Amino acid sequence: MRLHKPFIAIDLGGTIEDTWSEKRAWFAPRGVDLGSRPLSRIDIVGKSGVTDALYSEMVASVYSDNHILKHTLVAGCYEALMNISLRFRIILLSSRPESQRNVTIQWLRQNTLLHLVDDIALIGSDANKLSWCRSRSVLIFIDDDIRHLEPDNYETSVGRIHYTGRICQQRSPLHDQIKEASDWKNISHLIARLGAQPLALNWPKKEIGGGVKWSVY
Repeated sequence: MRLHKPFIAIDLGGTIEDTWSEKRAWFAPRGVDLGSRPLSRIDIVGKSGVTDALYSEMVASVYSDNHILKHTLVAGCYEALMNISLRFRIILLSSRPESQRNVTIQWLRQNTLLHLVDDIALIGSDANKLSWCRSRSVLIFIDDDIRHLEPDNYETSVGRIHYTGRICQQRSPLHDQIKEASDWKNISHLIARLGAQPLALNWPKKEIGGGVKWSVY
C-alpha cells in the first residue's frame, strides 16, 4: 500500500529540525538580536548589519555535523509526521550536501523519525527544490524558506506550504498561491485539505517569475 501513496517533500533544517535557538545564540555575541520568533534568511540578511558572508559563516557553524546532532525537533512535528506518513510517502528534501547524509540519518534515528521516511534527498545548494519536486511528481512541498517555494518559469502542480513558525501579518502578492502555516498543527490541516480535494487550495498550474539560485539552508 505504501507504494501507492503520493509523495510529500519536507525540508529539514528549520522545518523539522529546530535550528532557531542556535542561530539566535550564534548571532547574539555579534551584536545581532534576532528576536524570539523564527526568521528566514531573507529576513535576517541586512538586519543590523548581517551580510551574506556573516550569514554563511553562521550556516557553517550551526549546520556542522556536531551541531546537527544537538538539534531538537520543531514542536509538534513528530506527531504530525506520524499522521502524514499514513497517507503520504515522505521525502526529506534538503540543500545540505551529500557528504552530510550519514549525520542526517544519525539525527533522524536518534529522534525516532527514520522509520517514517521513504527517502532522503540531499541535493546541494545549487539545485532548485521546486524543480526537483516537479520532476519526482511530488504533490506537496513544505519549507521554512520562502525562496524555495517561489514560482519559477515552468508549470507546476506542486502544492506549496510555507512554515513560518509565527503568525504573519502581511503577505506579498507574489506569494498569494503559497499557503502559510505558523505551526505543525496548521500544516496538518492544510495537508488534510489538499489530500482530500487536490484543487481546493487553488494552486495554479502555470506561474511566471524569476529564476533563483538557491543558497544553503
